Amino acid sequence: MKYSEEETKRYWKIFARMTIPEKVYTLQQCFSISEQDAHRVIEKVCAELERQELLFKYAHSKQQERLSQQDKEKLQRLKELRVAYLKRKKGRKRELIRLRYFWTIRELRERGLGWRAIAEYLKKNHKFQISHVQLMKIYTELESLISS
Repeated sequence: MKYSEEETKRYWKIFARMTIPEKVYTLQQCFSISEQDAHRVIEKVCAELERQELLFKYAHSKQQERLSQQDKEKLQRLKELRVAYLKRKKGRKRELIRLRYFWTIRELRERGLGWRAIAEYLKKNHKFQISHVQLMKIYTELESLISS
């Protein structure tokens, strides 16, 4: 992929803030399509997002039995995608600790700081937010890998 996940998120946020005419123009430029086709693309995307939103509302209500089998399968696929995203997000924090903060955390632990204090230090000095419990789990896991 040409763009990182962070860059892609940033560009989608920019796209989300655009007016409809700006979005139409952007789609026209990207896909070499007519204005009418660009409007159709926007309509299809909106319809799909609306459908996904409704599926999640049904999933969290007592009306799940009303969903068709096809919608249940789509809902399951959406759930799998969200779980995969969350796991990837969790993996990124692990990688950041491994690559950037491991030795800093080790030094702070040797000075006697607790997990809460270290999590606060990372938030304040490195703009890296993580819970003290998650920090402890990831660090001890990495520590055991290094010491073995």
